[in-house]
Amino acid sequence: MTSGYTPGSMPEKDQPGFDQILRALREGLNENPRLKEMPAEQVARQLVLGGHLEEEPPPPLVAEALEGLEAEEQSLQNDELSSKDANPTSAVDRRTSPARGNASSLSTTRCCDSP
Repeated sequence: MTSGYTPGSMPEKDQPGFDQILRALREGLNENPRLKEMPAEQVARQLVLGGHLEEEPPPPLVAEALEGLEAEEQSLQNDELSSKDANPTSAVDRRTSPARGNASSLSTTRCCDSP
């Protein structure tokens, strides 16, 4: 069985496009994160079986979409790390901050209590 897809070509008319596959992958990964670990052929079948797509997409296109999602995820993680490096106070544990009313940082005497 051939998919009718070769790298650099457009998918056949009855096959889902890249954006549809990407959307279906996001939905599928929310339900089953293990899809990341499966071969593209199996992921393509799972997207149909899970009701995310009506037609089985070409495995090379599924592989490309998976790589795109992984790169997007990695980019978000890198952005998170670089923003923490740029703003070291964001890494402070706010649970022990006096501004949050931690009991150990509060005085037991009150300014306005009368003896």
